[in-house]
Amino acid sequence: HPFLKKIYQPTITITDNLSRFTRTTLVALKIIIDYKLLFLKLNNEEKTSFLNDSMKEIHQESANKILNLCNKNGGLYIKLGQYMAANNHVLPKEYTETLKVLQDKVENRPFEQFKQMFIDEFSKNPEDIFASIDINPIAAASLAQVHRATLKDGSEVAIKLQYPEIQRRFNGDMFTFEVLLWMIKTIFPDYDIQWVGPESRKVLERELDFQQEALNSEKAAKNSQGNDDYYFPKVYWKSTTNKILTTEFIHGCKITNQKAIKEYGFEPKQAIKKLTQLMGEQLFVHGFLHGDPHPGNVFIRPNPKNKSKLQVVLLDHGLYKELSEEFREKYCAIYWAAATRKNNKVIEKYCMELGISPHNTDLFVTMILMRPPQEFIRKHFGVEWYQMHQVIGNLESINKFGTFAELTKEMPKEMLIILRNANILRSINHELGAPINRCAVLARESLKGLTIQNRNSSIITSLKNKIGFWFIIIRMDLTYKFAKLYLKIMHLFGYIPNQFSVEGYIAADWSDRPY
Repeated sequence: HPFLKKIYQPTITITDNLSRFTRTTLVALKIIIDYKLLFLKLNNEEKTSFLNDSMKEIHQESANKILNLCNKNGGLYIKLGQYMAANNHVLPKEYTETLKVLQDKVENRPFEQFKQMFIDEFSKNPEDIFASIDINPIAAASLAQVHRATLKDGSEVAIKLQYPEIQRRFNGDMFTFEVLLWMIKTIFPDYDIQWVGPESRKVLERELDFQQEALNSEKAAKNSQGNDDYYFPKVYWKSTTNKILTTEFIHGCKITNQKAIKEYGFEPKQAIKKLTQLMGEQLFVHGFLHGDPHPGNVFIRPNPKNKSKLQVVLLDHGLYKELSEEFREKYCAIYWAAATRKNNKVIEKYCMELGISPHNTDLFVTMILMRPPQEFIRKHFGVEWYQMHQVIGNLESINKFGTFAELTKEMPKEMLIILRNANILRSINHELGAPINRCAVLARESLKGLTIQNRNSSIITSLKNKIGFWFIIIRMDLTYKFAKLYLKIMHLFGYIPNQFSVEGYIAADWSDRPY
């Protein structure tokens, strides 16, 4: 009965949210108490030697608890777990390795669960809109799953269907998340990250609006208009609402599928270079950045207009960050100066204008490049960059980076999406064997962004700057090649441990590209 339904549904929602809140709070308290007890037991002299034993053990136990919690609660918890797994430049390995199963293992839902949604959104049954629908999903994510279908006119499409309970649980789950952040701040005052709550709420609200996702896709396509190296699937607006998104179906392979890429006649290096160029262009030139370019959202295929050319197809446009022109210009200048070591004063000047304290500038540069500068390594660790494996994992060494929590409070909120994007790119490059100089590719794109800013300069000044910039890029490439050769020679003669992976280390956070 409609009247009973009005009473029953809110009651179920309240009970469900209360159950999820209680379950989450209990898990969080167990984890917090474990860490608090550990630090109370340890004195400063014991911390370093104890790190590799008790700390790793607690990291693993806590990660297991979070994984079980995400699987039980589902929905936004899966999304948050995936985000944690992607932050392997910040979180301990025990967390990222344990939670990375959430990137792929999302349970499929029966198509029957979505039939009512079509009636609610279109006042029609699915078969009235589509000629055919494959009831078995081709992909399932934290917030939605995707089905292959055909429109009445014969167009092959992909339908993205939001899970029915996501919107109902949203406010309760976000409240729980904000309470957890408050608990962390209360028990660990040095780690005040409460600001993440409101920022995450804004991001997720936009990500749950599929009409906004469609608009993001069209805007990104317009920004890249004229460059057919990149493609953005067409949106079918008549079959799209804020909970159902219908787009062109794409035939291709994931960017990490090296075998399929080679069967197309291309090399993985071409694929990751094109993707990195696209992300750099979005960040530094257009100021409109895709926040989740993980392998499942990046397809590679032969260009339909020219089969000999590789084309990158970007999917899932729910998470974007639009940057102000002021931020874009300053970030271009910081990145270029950091990547090329051209002008430390420029870095300090613009970092201060973005609200970052001078003593946190080195740490900020390390975060955006995902590798520390040579001077920083020598100053804080007393070793050369190729000896970093000797100090990684040492608590006292890690502490020399400064207060990470302090920096996250200072830095602009735009950096959340920028760092997420950068870490995913680094991860894909690593998985493909680090075939490209990631920082050099992005530096070129930051140069384009700077060129836009300086377009009113004289022709001679502009030409002089460009020649100087390209010489620096060439130097970066040569430095990388010689560094790679040097590492191999050191490894060959036993100066680097046998278990040390040259390719893996070159692709690692600490020295993705030594410079």
